[in-house]
Amino acid sequence: MLAWAVWQPQAADPPSSELKAAQKLDVNKCARCHRRYQPSAYTQADWELWMDKMGRKSKLRPEQTDLLKRYPELLRREEGSLPAQPRKKGKQ
Repeated sequence: MLAWAVWQPQAADPPSSELKAAQKLDVNKCARCHRRYQPSAYTQADWELWMDKMGRKSKLRPEQTDLLKRYPELLRREEGSLPAQPRKKGKQ
């Protein structure tokens, strides 16, 4: 007798606690002053430059700035979880 395995899609893993913390910073710190930017619209190097600049400007703690620098990588791990519109050329 053959047994047939039935494939059932697994529920997506919940976002990591690190991603949740980065999203919370984005909403509570970044979006208080400007619209939310989509990290995937930037190269990693450009994103890190902006996070260094904005981290100093907004007086983020070093660990908060480091977390926001990792935000694009965290989003890539979570399929389909990009929270904002792509950046338009010439706008910041």
